[in-house]
Amino acid sequence: MNSARAILTGPAAVREMQTRKKQPRGLGPREWFPEVGTSSRVLVHATIAAPAVPNQVNLVLSYQVKQGHVFLLESVVLNYVGAGFTAGSGDILWILDRNAPVTVASPMAMRVKGFESLDFPAGSFQSPWCLQPPEVFQPGDVVASKVITTAAIPVGAPNVFMSVFKGWLVPAFDIE
Repeated sequence: MNSARAILTGPAAVREMQTRKKQPRGLGPREWFPEVGTSSRVLVHATIAAPAVPNQVNLVLSYQVKQGHVFLLESVVLNYVGAGFTAGSGDILWILDRNAPVTVASPMAMRVKGFESLDFPAGSFQSPWCLQPPEVFQPGDVVASKVITTAAIPVGAPNVFMSVFKGWLVPAFDIE
């Protein structure tokens, strides 16, 4: 059996290098799966009652990445339980961002691609919305899920927003 690798040239070589740049080092046999000895599982969640003020950004869940680590966000739940909502109507917009205070527009704030203004729920407790590859957050980053509602959403419980972040906290030196 010949174990020699083929020499890649042209577009195939470029694709291979781009793939290698995106893959973290030291994360075990499965792609993007951290080794248990150097990383720890993250599972954070929060629930808030439907907000009283429409057309305003409201924080549901916030998580700050520990210094010296990166956070690999593998899956999320951005959901609403209650009355008055039809997916895609625009009555609820979910936002996932980093380093963006709720009340202040910050030049450091960045929305997570694909989660700028989601007008439908993402995932459920039984089946979280998987991010492949995981979204990588740097040491000190604040990851937040937020919602904006219109007057069509009934205020207060039992109408609630729920968010879950699931992923891995990995020492920063393990990631390229």
